[in-house]
Amino acid sequence: MVIVDLDHTSDMKTMLINLFIKSLPTDFLSFLGFEFIKKAYLEEFFKSPSNMIIVCKIDNELVAFLMACNSKKLIRNTISKHPFLFFNSAIKKMLYHPVKSFKYLISIVYFLIRNNCGFVLKEEHVELCYIGVRPDYQNQRLGSLLVSQLVKKCERQKKIIFVKTLLGNRDLAATKFYLKNGFTSSAKCAGRHFLVRKFG
Repeated sequence: MVIVDLDHTSDMKTMLINLFIKSLPTDFLSFLGFEFIKKAYLEEFFKSPSNMIIVCKIDNELVAFLMACNSKKLIRNTISKHPFLFFNSAIKKMLYHPVKSFKYLISIVYFLIRNNCGFVLKEEHVELCYIGVRPDYQNQRLGSLLVSQLVKKCERQKKIIFVKTLLGNRDLAATKFYLKNGFTSSAKCAGRHFLVRKFG
């Protein structure tokens, strides 16, 4: 098993996107699908050199990943710069899954307009955006290993890591995971729990 930074080859990106969709099936990026993630989200993500993707490989297969960024309004910028791809992806999904699609689109609108509780992403901040583990490799501490690798990187760079989870039972396991991995509660607002990991 190795924990490494993702290289930017086409094959590795394809493996990452497939793993993203498999490990985070209810996320709205998974809902928008492979093409939107590849041609829009990852394109915008890699524009900032401070954004990071750390992966876990076993027998040369990606089995877990972590994405962290310092890009303000990454999702908003991705949608605004790729509106045709966004609407094309959403409409295709709506044709096959209208009820499910409507729920996802409502959540996307809420995401775009919601209050950020006064938390401003600064240069010294890194947001832990996504962490995913292939279903057959879950409960093997791979998520904690990825977080540990991110912590080491951010400690060297004097960065503060923060992550957002949902309040209530829906994200209780995620909140407990981050608290167990050294994060502390910072704020609770607009249905979300803000947790941070500071250094020094």
